[in-house]
Amino acid sequence: MISMDSDSGTTAASYNNLAWGSFFVNNLIPVTIGNMIGGVSFVALVYWVIYLRNKDANRI
Repeated sequence: MISMDSDSGTTAASYNNLAWGSFFVNNLIPVTIGNMIGGVSFVALVYWVIYLRNKDANRI
């Protein structure tokens, strides 16, 4: 059986600083905020393009 530490060269002792608090502060919160900003931006861009296209198409 091959263990994970033999592939990466790390041992369980090198992961002793992992904690839920650092996971939330350093990973989950920034990623969630980035996804919200990116999602809102892309959805807003699509609606803006569709609105302008329909506005120009209605001019005859």
